[in-house]
Amino acid sequence: MTPDVIPVFGSTQPGNGHKVRLGLSYMAKKVVSKPARDLRQTMIAYLSPKIAAEYPSLSSLSDRYRKLGKDAGGYSLSTIQRVMSGDTGPSIDTLADIAHTLGCTVAEMLSAAPVVKDHQAHQKSPQLTPVHELRRRS
Repeated sequence: MTPDVIPVFGSTQPGNGHKVRLGLSYMAKKVVSKPARDLRQTMIAYLSPKIAAEYPSLSSLSDRYRKLGKDAGGYSLSTIQRVMSGDTGPSIDTLADIAHTLGCTVAEMLSAAPVVKDHQAHQKSPQLTPVHELRRRS
């Protein structure tokens, strides 16, 4: 390789005189839309008290997340931590497994008005109108 040839991908070889690590411009961090961020925050606000209620004997958050991951189908601690921090959008399968483990539905997890069911005071979740009924009204 001649000194005036610069590689396109990866890093340069140590003996060619170029001491630069080359980055890939197409590997930029993904930009998440505001509605997606808001939905993640809604989910986190719903799940946090549900997890605390499901695992009251575990004092640390990491222990609760580890137990939830194990109960939900073998998810790692880091996967549950990324979901609960809002850093990643979980797959629908992961959401369904977590919801089933916590005794709720994916719809409840993503609803705008989360309702945490307490053993002493039962609250009803808001009634949703089916789409086909909304079409009849208009």
